Amino acid sequence: MGAMLSAIVVSGCLEAPEASAALLDNDQLTIHGWLQVGDPEVSQIEHNITKNTVLTMSLIKVKYQDEEISSVVGGGIQNVTSRLHIDSKQAFPTPTIITYRITMPGGKKLPLETFSSLMSPSVERTNRDNNISSLRWGNTTELQLDNGNNANAFFYKGNFSGNGSYVGILGMVVTYNDENSSTMIIGFVPDGKFAVQLGDSRKELLFIDGRKELEEMTDLIQTVE
Repeated sequence: MGAMLSAIVVSGCLEAPEASAALLDNDQLTIHGWLQVGDPEVSQIEHNITKNTVLTMSLIKVKYQDEEISSVVGGGIQNVTSRLHIDSKQAFPTPTIITYRITMPGGKKLPLETFSSLMSPSVERTNRDNNISSLRWGNTTELQLDNGNNANAFFYKGNFSGNGSYVGILGMVVTYNDENSSTMIIGFVPDGKFAVQLGDSRKELLFIDGRKELEEMTDLIQTVE
């Protein structure tokens, strides 16, 4: 990466053009019951090249969630907990996709390994903010995107716990470069038995087919523009 940064410094261009959002196909989102959450968030990442030189990269973030499954599962949880006369305010990890796209000065691109390292805190923060822990990384595969790019897909498993609720997690991180930018996509879905804590034991309320949800999420990610 040092040679790349040196080339940028020599060119005298240290500020990146604003990145365009990595958007998923709206028609497919509607079909599967997913929605974009809020507006795209634009920010900057600064990297110190030397004591007096700072490289500024442009970053744009977009978040999506599966409102359909959240509504269905939420209703199921409420029905079961009402019958059992227990607290119905149980937390549930809504299936989520977050896209990040970054641009560098001079149209340069980060090597994917460097980009993944730079963005790893975002992966950790996303899981931590959603009460997901005990990550176990598994298979890595190549994913063909509808935009013609080939992406690297890294899969992981984890555990969700919040407000006395527990369920497994299946997640993935996708990275790729195009002509002018680098893109990372983080996604996760609940998987398996959804349980709540009742005294010293756990009561299983629902079962979620995480493999099926992960396949749907992968199909959506492949539509990224």
